[in-house]
Amino acid sequence: MIFNATPSPAEATEIARAAARLPAWTLPETRVPCVSYSPFREPGQRPQDPSLRISPEQIRADLQQLQAITGCVRTYGLDHGLDALPAIAESLGLRVVLGIWIDRDPVRSRSQLERGLALAAAHPNAVRLLMVGNEVILRGEQTAEQMAGWLAEAQARTAVPVSYADVWEFWRVHASVLAPHVDIASIHVLPYWEDEPVGVDQAVAHVFEKATLLRDVLQPTPIWVAETGWPAAGRQRGPALPSVRGQQQFVQAMLAANAARPEFTINIIEAYDQPWKAAQEGAVGAAWGIFDTRGHLRALAEPSSTPRPWAFLWESHARLSGLQVAGLCLALVLAVVGRKALGLWLLVVAVDLFFLLTEGRYRSIAWGIPMLGLAAIALRGIHAPRWGSVALLGTAGLGLALLHDEGLANLQLNLYLGATVGAAVWLLLGPAKLRRRTPVRS
Repeated sequence: MIFNATPSPAEATEIARAAARLPAWTLPETRVPCVSYSPFREPGQRPQDPSLRISPEQIRADLQQLQAITGCVRTYGLDHGLDALPAIAESLGLRVVLGIWIDRDPVRSRSQLERGLALAAAHPNAVRLLMVGNEVILRGEQTAEQMAGWLAEAQARTAVPVSYADVWEFWRVHASVLAPHVDIASIHVLPYWEDEPVGVDQAVAHVFEKATLLRDVLQPTPIWVAETGWPAAGRQRGPALPSVRGQQQFVQAMLAANAARPEFTINIIEAYDQPWKAAQEGAVGAAWGIFDTRGHLRALAEPSSTPRPWAFLWESHARLSGLQVAGLCLALVLAVVGRKALGLWLLVVAVDLFFLLTEGRYRSIAWGIPMLGLAAIALRGIHAPRWGSVALLGTAGLGLALLHDEGLANLQLNLYLGATVGAAVWLLLGPAKLRRRTPVRS
């Protein structure tokens, strides 16, 4: 397949040079077929900034490093200096899946398409696939029928194969509309982000299960797993636990499985951590890179280099909301001033649980809020006033609803709810028991 071609002698020499620039580690027996590349890993770099332009020097340095692990990069748009990438990749012998960003703005989308077609014509040795649109239907910015129009036009105007990328469920729903207008159907299968998340031990099998399903639905159109990966840090979702070790397990197992089943070529998301995504997706959004923001290899490194096993619990407190930071501070205030701060702390816990229940997909699970609060309540011997009982019952109800959604496998959530229940029990029963055991002085 075009994404996993055997390197030429000249490319093999460049690969060896790129490997020599990396820190000491063991190169994988199976190279990554393709990897998503976005250059926005430096502080302040984000694609929402219209004035940002990534220098050709940064792009070249990144691609030279990526040469050690792959011969193919997938991009997502042509702004911010990324229109220079095909020429740079061509000079390095890299293949490119060139992303053309389509959104609800017809003028911007038209500009992207025209520039993408021109770059494909100018660099045929590099650009092997035109990706016209990425998750546009998922975002609700174009209908399937509108995307079919963009794809049909691209097919009519280029000799380069044309594709569209979206989550596998959307391909299954819109197969009859989209498939006639693509040469390859690009599906996204991300076990962590599924509506029913999948744990890392079952994640590789899940990817191949969905790929097989879509292959049967879309025949004779070939499919490409255009995004799959695992996050290294952030919020746990059900059994899907982000961690460095989990990322290494998934990526390395996926490469081995892909080598055994080459009918499903894959693209790993992504080359480098993207800090800007934290604003949209929480801490987990910024931690999908094979390399971190400093260019240190992570997903393909030896598992012995991982941090201590329980690090994911502390990492869950990255990228907290203002309310969650206030909750941590209130828990500390509770230890100092006692019952005077109890009402505010209970309110923060209740509101935070409400947001976790209603919009928790991207929200960090700050289990430290109830854990520190429980410690403060026990330390000060605080008991609940009458209104506290009602607040605790309401909070417990939210917690039970959240537990129903997430399941018992979520360790971060279990800590949060366990500490909340512990605080409730202490507030309602703990001080009374202590008073009964205290001898009355005459």
